[in-house]
Amino acid sequence: MVTELSAEISGRLCNHAGQRSDLPGVGDFVALRLALTDGTSTIEAVLPRTTALIRRASGENRPQLLAANVDVVFIVTAPDGDFNLARIERLLALVRGSGAAPVIILNKEDLAGDVPVMAEQIASVSQGAPLHVISARARDCIGPIEGYFNINQTVGIVGSSGVGKSTLTNELLGRGAQATVWLGWDPKLQREVAFQNSKEDPRAQSDARKLRVRRNKQHRAEMKFRRRLE
Repeated sequence: MVTELSAEISGRLCNHAGQRSDLPGVGDFVALRLALTDGTSTIEAVLPRTTALIRRASGENRPQLLAANVDVVFIVTAPDGDFNLARIERLLALVRGSGAAPVIILNKEDLAGDVPVMAEQIASVSQGAPLHVISARARDCIGPIEGYFNINQTVGIVGSSGVGKSTLTNELLGRGAQATVWLGWDPKLQREVAFQNSKEDPRAQSDARKLRVRRNKQHRAEMKFRRRLE
């Protein structure tokens, strides 16, 4: 049974945090003081993390927690304008530095004829990380990917926009949890345009709203924390 609660970070936890990444983030297990009534509960402590995916915040010299307690991270790329070996190497270093195991996924194999060459290039920099070449829209292609969930592991997904992360997520879940965008021909405009999937699962829409609320609360807590440091 899963119970969802609203919670705030305690002032003590904010004061004792040395940096922003010490505050609760995605994947963290926490010690929680439950509200006696219908009020907001309080996060009193962050339990020790097994892994921590941390990067430098864009434009700032401070760490940003992306996710905690992740066992495996799918690094998704595609054989189009996004394909970049240097980026793959950076993501490999990020994942290995977190303590998680990296798995590289070359998606959209049906969109390019030189996929074998790209796979060889990835293998040359992967340092032994598993590589899977798939088409996320083809159900029979993701069987090997599903195997990473068979031993009760937590899996994260990283990669640039447009490489198929949402499509892969939806296929793994078996429902439209993430809105997706694809290119199609618009007869009126006589050109290729981006279309968004209009069949997004209503549960996903509700989850997205709740996530925005949680992010806003976390942002306010982080701003309060930064003001205290100043």
